[in-house]
Amino acid sequence: MGYFPVYGPILSPKERTALALMERRACFTHYGARVIKDHGYPCEGIHLGVDHGIFASPTQERKACLAGKFGWGGKFVVIYVARNRWNKQQPKLLRAARIMMDAGNQDIIFYLHCVPTISVPHWIPGMGSVHQEWDLLSLRESLGLGDVVEFPQDMRQQTLGVKQCDLVARMQAADCLVHVAHGEGFGLPLVEAMGCGLPVMCTADGRAMEELLGSAGWFVHSSRELEDATGNRFQDVGAKEWAESLIRLRMALSDPEQGERLRRLSRERSKAFDWKKTAEELQVVLQAAESEERSLWRRG
Repeated sequence: MGYFPVYGPILSPKERTALALMERRACFTHYGARVIKDHGYPCEGIHLGVDHGIFASPTQERKACLAGKFGWGGKFVVIYVARNRWNKQQPKLLRAARIMMDAGNQDIIFYLHCVPTISVPHWIPGMGSVHQEWDLLSLRESLGLGDVVEFPQDMRQQTLGVKQCDLVARMQAADCLVHVAHGEGFGLPLVEAMGCGLPVMCTADGRAMEELLGSAGWFVHSSRELEDATGNRFQDVGAKEWAESLIRLRMALSDPEQGERLRRLSRERSKAFDWKKTAEELQVVLQAAESEERSLWRRG
């Protein structure tokens, strides 16, 4: 059985070969399951989940306490959780921060939960030695963002940056999560952030991210497109568009009633994603495969 993400309507030759070898298939999204079916293979769409006991909305007192701990008190805090890879497009967010500052938004913090340098590869279990694709430290320096853009403090923990409990604390101290990647197979940090009550801004892709966020999402559109190595095309949102959208979101959050509405939408949407539900749906697929295998064995 295979359980995997799908990024766009075009599948690579390796993906198609793997699909042909599988007896059962499940995809992280219903969009991806439809793509697999269009290629002639039965497939179930089964979402990943969120541990709501961990990724939970904080009280105002805890949020203020955490913001003070990180030195974020009184600032508009944007968080982005993604590996430093080409499709995650972190440089756009740094340039958006510069544009926001030039427009008078001086009291901002951008926390990028990733490995910021390309000079040292790090080891990920099951993946081996992974090289980063953007030199974000040099870009931060060239843009004069040393006091604005932050990365994980403990650079020895480089699976994604810091321990989960520290990531949750940063999510709970932030004001919003922005996801500037041009496409996703699922986007687990998006639904985890919603569990923490964060409004989520991302590229309008008509695929996985819009499926996950639904009416709770803050989508950014673009008339430009780019193409990945497989041939899938994605909206190419620029730094100016991200900056303008973040300024609008900040204004919305500054209104107490509007801000609480956006946070409530996120919390409610996150409840649709639960690991128990994920396990139950996967179990149904596995049991069907087992039942069919036994039937074939008896007929054989």
